[in-house]
Amino acid sequence: MDKSEFYALIDSARENSGPMQPSADPQALRDVLNELEDDVVAEFAAELTREHIRLNRWSIWGAGYVIAGA
Repeated sequence: MDKSEFYALIDSARENSGPMQPSADPQALRDVLNELEDDVVAEFAAELTREHIRLNRWSIWGAGYVIAGA
């Protein structure tokens, strides 16, 4: 699974989101993933882990603190 496919799945769980709640709804993402074959869900989980590792850096955390006003 490439990044565009990964983020397309996440975006599909954002259908009911808005400016005040832009994140994907966990239940909606669960519903999306329940419709997929097991191997695709495993690929999604692997890509999620890779993205988590890639984004877990001090520069990203620092930006989040600045944005949040902390």
